[in-house]
Amino acid sequence: MVPPRAAGTILFEVEKSGAQPERYYVTLGGGRAEVALDDGGGQPEPDATLSTTDDVFEALVSGRTALLSAAIRNDVRFAGDGGLLSIANRFFAAPTDGAGDDPRIRSQMEAPHGILWRVRLRDSMAKRRERKVD
Repeated sequence: MVPPRAAGTILFEVEKSGAQPERYYVTLGGGRAEVALDDGGGQPEPDATLSTTDDVFEALVSGRTALLSAAIRNDVRFAGDGGLLSIANRFFAAPTDGAGDDPRIRSQMEAPHGILWRVRLRDSMAKRRERKVD
């Protein structure tokens, strides 16, 4: 999931309405990622910062929207090392079958090269193997 040469710290700021934002530090190094909640002391200076609201963060984590789509809609703000953005994208769930509220993701999934096509092909091949066994 994390490339072995990736190194740096990404700060995820999740803004809550009427409250202080939750701050999660993700430190990358040696092919590993370590997550720490900001407890007010001793966190490293981030190389990149990704800020969004709690609703958008939930949509990213659940796969209802993609990070790039959210960034294009200006629902996500990113500052710092751009290479870490592509690594941050790996932390979020792949878009679900319903593709949430983003028609662009739905069209990508249903395209001949898309995710749904590969899933249907895999399932079809598994059924054929089962029939040959019987």
